[in-house]
Amino acid sequence: MADEEDVVLPAAEAVDPAGAARIRQEHGEIRGLATALAAAVAAGEEIAATMQGLSRLLHDHVRYEERVFFMRLQAALPGDALESMGAALEAHRAARGVAAFCRVRSPRA
Repeated sequence: MADEEDVVLPAAEAVDPAGAARIRQEHGEIRGLATALAAAVAAGEEIAATMQGLSRLLHDHVRYEERVFFMRLQAALPGDALESMGAALEAHRAARGVAAFCRVRSPRA
């Protein structure tokens, strides 16, 4: 989520401000549910309802990102902007010591 919030969403806000706001809001909700889940586990409390809410939110969030939000960005941003975003994501992950999952690759001939 940090990669999206620090790299993708600033560029996305010009293209889809409502979508970027939704992503930020849902990230906050996901963090809140994860915190509640950790607290419930630590306290030995029932976690089924929290797990169900978190799983439903994650499912809907990822589907929205994949099917709507990222499609809008890809359609609206020029290729060089998308390549720059990919490079920025790699740099952001490297700075955090996270393996690079998003590599900018040239299309196959």
